[in-house]
Amino acid sequence: MSEQISDQIEASSSCIDAFFTRNGLPASTRALCWEFIRHRCPDLSTATEAPSQGYCSFTFCLGDDTIIQFRPPAHQIDPGVTNRAREVFGDYAPDTRFIGKLSVPISGETKSLFVYTMSRIRGISLAQVRLEWRASDVRTRVIREREELVRGFAELLARSWKKAVKPADPDLPHLKGTVGWSLRWRLNKMHSDLPARFRRTVEKVLERLHDIEALSWVLTHGDLVPANIMLALNQGTEPGLRLSGLLDWAEAEYLPFGVCLYGLEELLGESTTTQEGGNVVDSNALRSSFWAELETLIPEVRSMCETVRLAGLLGVLLWHGIAFDDGRLDRVVQEGVDDEEIQRLDVMLDGKYHKEGVSRHDRHYRLESAQVVDEKREQQKQPRRFEAPKKEEVGGAFGVALHYQRRYAWRLDMLSYTLKGEESARESGG
Repeated sequence: MSEQISDQIEASSSCIDAFFTRNGLPASTRALCWEFIRHRCPDLSTATEAPSQGYCSFTFCLGDDTIIQFRPPAHQIDPGVTNRAREVFGDYAPDTRFIGKLSVPISGETKSLFVYTMSRIRGISLAQVRLEWRASDVRTRVIREREELVRGFAELLARSWKKAVKPADPDLPHLKGTVGWSLRWRLNKMHSDLPARFRRTVEKVLERLHDIEALSWVLTHGDLVPANIMLALNQGTEPGLRLSGLLDWAEAEYLPFGVCLYGLEELLGESTTTQEGGNVVDSNALRSSFWAELETLIPEVRSMCETVRLAGLLGVLLWHGIAFDDGRLDRVVQEGVDDEEIQRLDVMLDGKYHKEGVSRHDRHYRLESAQVVDEKREQQKQPRRFEAPKKEEVGGAFGVALHYQRRYAWRLDMLSYTLKGEESARESGG
């Protein structure tokens, strides 16, 4: 290994070590990745390991415009999918190209990493912005910026609608992926294995699955977590943030329009322990802004709104009711094992898609969190700072891990609502 590369490699970070361990690769693979890059970029001063590493890849920044990713075979990228993402979403999706394989010798055998270049999407991740929102004492600014983002998300969905595939289109069977071909199987499995309080919700989706599958199918991002949602400062006269793009299209596939609404929940709430603070805003108002913008951009949605909302419920079940398990996606989440996802289901399924209302399990988290948030906000008056978090705050499986090993309660930003507010939320169907 060259001295130049040795100088570039910093002290080992836990998330990078974990990536190699998870994939059965020795620690020396890190230096091999640097060697691979050196052959394509003689001036290594422009190459840096990305401060925020994903779960499925080892990522480098090459100058200001290019990303290089090393991915194991289980998480390789389908160029057909990323090319379609670029066609459908334009600059919201990175230009992705396969550039080769890195061979890693291990005890007489060889393992491979697939290597890709991607155009860099400018901005800062939603995960990083949330840290600033938590510290902000300017509630009106937080509300305004969140509203800008939900409107931007509606515009993103409108782009997918323009390139939608009708269910009778002969090309659709060739476009469907693992999840698209197994919707009923997954729902049946969740009906059997999820905690009993979710059973009626799953039944409701199963009863209407035929209608959901009769919607147009659109290319749907498969991992809308905060670290993959990129934001940038507005270029116009109004200060604020706008949606600038989405990272990591490896899990994208064609699914019924509306399934992607699981991603809207990421813009309305965040993972937090009951000891953490934050700004409380009205997610009902944000949800209304989203639907108003979506119906303006896609007038046809008005006539199928109920089915699209049910498709959104299906999306929540698929993304939080099925464990990722390194991409296997074949196990239903369990209490005591996948508590973070169970907590998200409790809150996300509350009153927005069905009439059963808030479970007692969820109300405990919400009301306790609301009390702590109100107290902490009074103690935490800080001037606005717009800066990236420290490196130790950023690392982790999905960007900003925020003490990933701790138990989380998924806190929608409507924590200060009253019981009367619960009723109005259910009546509005929002």
